Amino acid sequence: MPFWYHLSIPPLGDPLPATVRIDKWLLDEGSEVHRGTKIAIIEASKARFAVTTNGDGFLREKLFPAGAEVDASNPIAVIAADGEDIPYNRPYALVEPA
Repeated sequence: MPFWYHLSIPPLGDPLPATVRIDKWLLDEGSEVHRGTKIAIIEASKARFAVTTNGDGFLREKLFPAGAEVDASNPIAVIAADGEDIPYNRPYALVEPA
């Protein structure tokens, strides 16, 4: 049975921004991802960040197009994964300065 998880934007600092903009997607739907794979560049009010996966699988679906303003707590993508590759007890995504 296939598994999947929603890739949400992790906290970006204090105070948390209300919205972020998806600047660009770095992968196409169906692309394979591994722990640490950069999938998107997002812009918050003061900086740009690369969103990276924290597990293995495939980018199943992008939930918003590039250029979209999204609530910072919304998931932005769906990752399809084998149950063994879901990042249990750790965040699904990480961010790093872009």
